[in-house]
Amino acid sequence: VPSIAASLFPLFPHKLPATFPVDKRLSDQGKSRITLFPKLTHFEVGNLTASRILFEEFIKLDTSAAQSAFRDKMLSNGYTHLRYLVEELTDAIRKAEEDDFPSLANWIANARDLIPEPSHISPYYQSVWEEMTRMLAYKQEAYAEFSQEKRQGEWQIVYNNPNANDDLLCIPSLSFPEATYLYAKYRLDLKKAEILRLQKVVEHLTVTGGSN
Repeated sequence: VPSIAASLFPLFPHKLPATFPVDKRLSDQGKSRITLFPKLTHFEVGNLTASRILFEEFIKLDTSAAQSAFRDKMLSNGYTHLRYLVEELTDAIRKAEEDDFPSLANWIANARDLIPEPSHISPYYQSVWEEMTRMLAYKQEAYAEFSQEKRQGEWQIVYNNPNANDDLLCIPSLSFPEATYLYAKYRLDLKKAEILRLQKVVEHLTVTGGSN
């Protein structure tokens, strides 16, 4: 399930530092390399709680003094705390539905104000706020195309480059929030010849190898 990796790591899991242990469930060809699944240690699972605590503190900042103290803490803890904040904002974008978009836009803007130059902490996050802003805009674009009634049911993402030899990539069994998140994430790096489709599954026949 691609959203597992997306909820644990930043916007571009295929750019993870080499020190992060990953299990590649899809080939390294083309878009498939975006989907990486982390092997979580007990320490890393604990860090998920730490990231949530940090995020709850971030969204409750309501005074200049609190914002200044939070900024100082972010800068003193460096990459780790920035990674926590990016992970939580990315997960919020993944789960977001229409009513959540205004809050998300404010959170991204606040993060940019607090850490306007994230590359000073890590070059890895040089354009992270711009990427999040674009992802949210792409997700809003997708929501605008489908009425609330049509958003129910199973969705899938299909990627193809007819000019390349890479296999077609299809990610099925998604809810509408998950599918629009992946649509937005793939849109960020979509090249001129590449085709990306967000589509609803109306009817399907599913079998497994054991049913032969």
